Amino acid sequence: GLSVGAGDRTDCQIYWSQTDGELRYVIRLEHTTTRPFQDAQLRCVPEGFILVRGSTSEIRGERSLAYRRGEDASFTLMQTQGEDLVGSKGTACQGSEVEVNGRLGLLVEEETDSTEKDLLWTDGPYIFALHGKGLSAEELLEIARNVTW
Repeated sequence: GLSVGAGDRTDCQIYWSQTDGELRYVIRLEHTTTRPFQDAQLRCVPEGFILVRGSTSEIRGERSLAYRRGEDASFTLMQTQGEDLVGSKGTACQGSEVEVNGRLGLLVEEETDSTEKDLLWTDGPYIFALHGKGLSAEELLEIARNVTW
């Protein structure tokens, strides 16, 4: 697992394991916040992508933004506050630690010919999950670096 935080104070824990091609993860924020929910925004959207869906539920502390470029490339950004993020990838995939704006995260890439990738990280009181199709790992990281709230 990864511990992310400043000084002696841990902001979140990212636990992940990989066995026989299956990757499982749990991202847990260590502190609750009383701040009002603030919508994530993208400072810069990659060329050719258009917003096809966006929604926010302040009550549930969630935001979703979906972008598409033609038929072959898309990405969805999920922002959550206050609840653990739990998931798994049942196909042959590889997990690796990455950095997003000075914070550690988890990049999950399928090992087959699939072009799907997931990038998970935290920032302040939020957990972010970015799912991309038809994008390289570097393109996904660049999108994540442009997330603000």
